[in-house]
Amino acid sequence: MTITVRRTTVEDEPGMAGALGRAFADDPLFDWLVPDQTKRHRMLPAWYALGFRKLFKRREVYTTDDHAGASVWAAPGEWKTKPIEMLSMVPGSIRVVGLGPMRRLITFFNAVEKQHPDELHWYLEVLGTDPPHQRKGVGAALMKPVLDRCDAEGLPAYLETQKELNVPYYRHHGFEVRKEMDLPRSGPHLWLMWREPHG
Repeated sequence: MTITVRRTTVEDEPGMAGALGRAFADDPLFDWLVPDQTKRHRMLPAWYALGFRKLFKRREVYTTDDHAGASVWAAPGEWKTKPIEMLSMVPGSIRVVGLGPMRRLITFFNAVEKQHPDELHWYLEVLGTDPPHQRKGVGAALMKPVLDRCDAEGLPAYLETQKELNVPYYRHHGFEVRKEMDLPRSGPHLWLMWREPHG
């Protein structure tokens, strides 16, 4: 099966938000943020829709024509969220996730930012595949444009995952665990993974 991946447009955002919302419905991070499953399922598409409108404007985002998933990449030196971007997210985030989860989200962002590598790299901020399309090569296809670029330009790539099942998956694509950490306030365990360029 051929999977065609392309850079996204504004018209793709609703489809991608829905796919990512479903992809992360059982994710340990969002389970910690919003333990109520019904609320979490309702909140996640709106959260990603907000992200596409506010937070991912400077990112390289890839999807498929049928919005089977999405990958969000920060270019080298561009991974850090600017204060003005974070402030623009606050009102919508409180409205979408609530005040308590928003505090935990800030805890998450602060903790992972402190561990983020200083070396120039591409940062895989988000990768998600809609559950009906999982285990069909969509995730690999969504990563391929930037990983190929990393290899061509001699640049590493970096990601965090809070799902242990993802560790061997990313390892298959050349990432190795560089560090592990537990989020404060009884948050989930994270694996911080690094990929050297392949020659």
